Amino acid sequence: LPVQLAEADGAAEAGTVYFLPPGITVVEDRARLRFADADDGRATGYDALPAADSALVFLSGASVDRVERAMAMAGAGALVLAQAPESCYDGAAVTALVARGAVSAEPGDLAQALVDRWP
Repeated sequence: LPVQLAEADGAAEAGTVYFLPPGITVVEDRARLRFADADDGRATGYDALPAADSALVFLSGASVDRVERAMAMAGAGALVLAQAPESCYDGAAVTALVARGAVSAEPGDLAQALVDRWP
């Protein structure tokens, strides 16, 4: 799967993994998903993502602020994965996810879980 850094005003393409940096969110714009600055007034967090067709992968250093919404997405069918806390330099978010039932694994195994979900 191709991997890209999400940037404001960029379009989300199917079959691509995006790293969502702080300050960037996903919005729906004319029936398409795109990335926007989180402070542009249209920010919806993950609300624009179709849960059954989405995965959220939390790696070391991820924001704890995103955990609650990620678990809500998991309840709606999203695949939520977390890096194994013991291999993180900052495992606060992944530890919170694991405590709430998210699957954790080493990064290579997380990538395989994505491939397995969408062969």
